[in-house]
Amino acid sequence: MIKIDSNLIKKLRSLTGAGFLNCKKALFATNNNIEESIDYLRKNDQYYAYNRSNNITKNGVIFTGISDNFAAIVEINSETDFVSRNIFFLDFAKKIISFTLKEKITELCKLIDLFDDERHTLISKFGENINIRKLSTLNGGTNITLGSYVHNMYLGALVSLDKVDKEFSKHIAMHIVSYRPEYIYIKDVPIKLLDHERSVYLALAGKLCKSNKILKKYVNGKIKKFIKNIVLTEQNFLLSPKKKVKNVLLEKGIKIIDFVCFRVGE
Repeated sequence: MIKIDSNLIKKLRSLTGAGFLNCKKALFATNNNIEESIDYLRKNDQYYAYNRSNNITKNGVIFTGISDNFAAIVEINSETDFVSRNIFFLDFAKKIISFTLKEKITELCKLIDLFDDERHTLISKFGENINIRKLSTLNGGTNITLGSYVHNMYLGALVSLDKVDKEFSKHIAMHIVSYRPEYIYIKDVPIKLLDHERSVYLALAGKLCKSNKILKKYVNGKIKKFIKNIVLTEQNFLLSPKKKVKNVLLEKGIKIIDFVCFRVGE
C-alpha cells in the first residue's frame, strides 16, 4: 500500500484547487508524483486552478528604462506592501535601474553584489528581507526600436522591434503587460508542450461520448484557445481588439524581435 504524505496532499490542493479525496486519489495513482498528479486531475476534469501557481507570493516593484540602445527591467522585492511603497525603498529601486542603464549591467549576480551593502542597510531599517530578484535586458541598434511599459510598478515589459516606431513599441509593451504571452510566434511553441496539452484535451474529450468528428473539433478548439493564450502574434491586439497582433504587424511592416515580461512575485 502506497503511503500518501499529507503535506503532498496540501501542496497539490493549493496548486489545483481540487478536493482532499481527489488529491489523495491522484497521488496514489501516480506514486506521490506532484507533476503527474496535476495531469491526472486535469485529465479527470478536477483541476480548478490552472496557473494558480503563478499567483503573487511576494511584494515589491518593477522598474524599466531605456538608454543608449539598451533597455532593462528589474524586480526588487520586500516582504510587505508597506515597505515596497516606502520612499526609501522606491529610491533604492530607482537607483538600481538608473545604474543598470548607465553601466549596461546584464548579470543579476553583479547587480546584487554592487548593491549588497545598501540592501542590508534597508533590511536593518525596515526589519524585513529585501531582494534584488530579477533582471533582464534587451539591446537596440540601427533600425531597432526598444519599448517599455510598467503598470502600477506591478507589471512590466520590454520589447524590441525591427523598425523605428517608438509609439507602437510602447503600445506593444502595453499589450504584453495586459495579455502576458509566453512566445512571439506559433513556431516558437515547443512541440512537446502542444503534445502534452493535446493529450490532456483528448483525455477530457473521451468522457464526452460524442462522435469522432465532434471530439476532433473539440480538441482542435481547445488547442487553438491554448495557443491564443500564450502566443503574442495570435492574440487580439489590445488597442484594436478586432485585429490580431500579427495583422497589425503586417499592416505596419514590423516584426517583433524579442520581449520580456515581469510580474511581481513570479
